[in-house]
Amino acid sequence: MGNMNVEIISDFENFLALEDSWNDLVSHSLNDVPFLRHEWFKIWWKHFVKADDEVRIILIREGDTLVGIAPMMFTKESGAVLTYRVLKLMVNSHSMRSDIILHRNKDHLAVIGRIWQEIRSMGGWDYVKLRDVPYYRNESVTIDMLKHVVEREGYAFSLETPCLSPTIMSNGKDWEAYFKTRKGHFRRNLKRRHRKLEQEVGPVIIRTIEQQSEDLHQKLDEGLKVEASGWKGRQGSAIMKAKDVYQFYHDMAEEALRKGWLRLYYLFAGDNLLAFDYCMVYNRRFYLLKIGYDENFRRYSPGHLLKQHEIRECLENRFEEYDFLGHKMEWKMEWADEVRPHYTVFVYGKTWRGFCRYMLNVKLLPALRKSTVLRKLKTKFVGN
Repeated sequence: MGNMNVEIISDFENFLALEDSWNDLVSHSLNDVPFLRHEWFKIWWKHFVKADDEVRIILIREGDTLVGIAPMMFTKESGAVLTYRVLKLMVNSHSMRSDIILHRNKDHLAVIGRIWQEIRSMGGWDYVKLRDVPYYRNESVTIDMLKHVVEREGYAFSLETPCLSPTIMSNGKDWEAYFKTRKGHFRRNLKRRHRKLEQEVGPVIIRTIEQQSEDLHQKLDEGLKVEASGWKGRQGSAIMKAKDVYQFYHDMAEEALRKGWLRLYYLFAGDNLLAFDYCMVYNRRFYLLKIGYDENFRRYSPGHLLKQHEIRECLENRFEEYDFLGHKMEWKMEWADEVRPHYTVFVYGKTWRGFCRYMLNVKLLPALRKSTVLRKLKTKFVGN
């Protein structure tokens, strides 16, 4: 690979100028997903980068061609005792997926190596943290390449317990062929609950927003109110409970609608809105970002009835997959047979705080998880 040039972007205006070259790289990368596109980071930066955060986007070019992007930022993370200075990917719990973006036809090890040189030379960090990086098939090489590069230079490296994310791979199946693979009692329950819902509440109607709509924000709020009406609202994790999160999803809906990615699904019975899903379609894949349902109607499984419609639509349109995103959960596995691991990567700095974090992550926490005494206490006071 020829000489590689490095550029660091730390201000929003220079970042905005990168849109075309950034998205061109994503489209030629191993991991072409909407969560790595420039539009996603633009809105994420607007709502989640705080005043004391320091953005450090590392660009790697070969000649005039952009071949690698590491969208990083300095921030602080507090533990039980210590506060750490962290260099991390620009992600949080609303980012769904993350990665270092690499051109699929270039020398991945050389690009990762050059990014690491820049990270190391920046200094000032106790550890580097890459959250939710994929580790399956040929969708990313980041974990293996970075491990090789940093351990060669004597830096400690570890992986956190993975997030296992359920996915339906179409594999050319139509809806009928796929639905027959689901458990018999699950299929029968869906049919019975759909019938009872229509008999006891009203006709089932599913509405979708996927084209330009003057009342997009009003319609989105109707769905978000359903999400906030249940346990997420009581727990304080509903989208409407945090201003920055609320505005992020509104701005993302507007951008995704403009790009043709947005799908908002609403399940009504009579005049009652029972379930809502915030979804995207991109690159022949269907992504389920957020869900909500009215718990007063839970006996009818409105969320499952809405997923049935979406998955059927996905297969009938010959999409490659339906991605549930997030963690493996029992209700998701009623539909999915496959899970994909996504790891959080740590590289520990040669500071005393970095050493403390290494000891916590690699030595203390694994030992506690294996502790017989701890398991007995958990069983006694919490249950199995």
